Amino acid sequence: MLHTVYSNSYEILRAYLMHSIGANNSQSALKPIRIISGSRLINNELMLSIAKEKGICAGIDFWTINNWFRNYLGYGLSEGGQSQAFIWQLWELLDDDFIQSDERLRKHFEHREKVMDRDLLRYELAKNVATVFEKYIHYRFDWVFDWTFPKETSGTVETLKEYTQKQGSYELKESNFPHLSWQKRLWEEIGKKESMTLRRTLNMFGDSNQLEKKVGSEPQELHFFVPSNVSPLMLPVLKSLADSERHDVYAYLLNPCQNYWFGSNDHSQSKVSDYLRKNAASTRATINRFNQFATEEKFNQNLPIDILTKSSLQRLGISTFSEIDRVDLAPNDDALLHDFQRSILLDNTEELPTEIDAKDRSIRFIKSPTAAREVENVVNVIHALFNDPSLPDLKADDILVVTPDIETVAPAIEATFST
Repeated sequence: MLHTVYSNSYEILRAYLMHSIGANNSQSALKPIRIISGSRLINNELMLSIAKEKGICAGIDFWTINNWFRNYLGYGLSEGGQSQAFIWQLWELLDDDFIQSDERLRKHFEHREKVMDRDLLRYELAKNVATVFEKYIHYRFDWVFDWTFPKETSGTVETLKEYTQKQGSYELKESNFPHLSWQKRLWEEIGKKESMTLRRTLNMFGDSNQLEKKVGSEPQELHFFVPSNVSPLMLPVLKSLADSERHDVYAYLLNPCQNYWFGSNDHSQSKVSDYLRKNAASTRATINRFNQFATEEKFNQNLPIDILTKSSLQRLGISTFSEIDRVDLAPNDDALLHDFQRSILLDNTEELPTEIDAKDRSIRFIKSPTAAREVENVVNVIHALFNDPSLPDLKADDILVVTPDIETVAPAIEATFST
């Protein structure tokens, strides 16, 4: 069974996780609980938090989402264009007969053979194809399976087709994809090579029985904490876990906006707006893929709300929307930072203040003639905060410094802190 909880606060999601770990008394003490997060940094932070809360962090198996899914992708696919085995297998298939059979490939080689050896050209093409084919496998496995195994049916493919239809998929036509013909034939050749590891991996995903056996090796309790890069190919795995009676699966999803679809209403043309739109689309996709198999019941109905008001959260207001599976920080204390958070959460610009209080210290905007001077000003502000007697409990992790371009400022940061 799959349970989900949404919040605009990392701390709230962590509190839910801490409460839910080992909540199922039927979990064997000899079998680990698996936590799968978006990055190693998150895993390290969770490990320290659990040890601080429980005195020890034992019996928990930490993974990143990419490393965990690599067990299902198998040898070669998880590295895509970086997998030499996958590249050389494609290189072997892209022989002279295959190249000469397609006009686009033939012209590509005719133009470039003047400056590069033919075998090197084949390798370069195989490397690029490996990168593209990895995307196909993740995002349109239904196409890949139909091309590779045209005479076979698959429950996995039906699951993915149903998902893509809900998202408004488009018809696959060669007029829209000029390279479709030779790429499709290349997948057909892969299907004929029984020795290819790629073929066996595709077959495993296509065969629901094989996939269920693989999923059966997972521990009873799994926690997906703030996952990222959740490709559609994970849907069959999530479905198998959600349908399993022996697995308890929890997903903790970070979403700054109360609006489920988290669509960006900003259509202006700027780097910031473009980033926000892409981030909104990525967040929406991750939430939607987990929500495919989420249960309708409330998440952790017996969860004591007071666990969310301890330590650093005790001064912040808690607002609960709909059921308990969505709990957000929405303090209404006139602090500029909280005004911004509430505006994003409610998708309402009217929550933003018309004037900024000069005494407000929740957000500081620092601008100077040079990057070095900006960093020096940041250091001065941080020193002033720690020397302020009205902030005796201030800790380093209570302060966040952000910049639009960290690579540009990095040399100034290193130079300032090294002196």
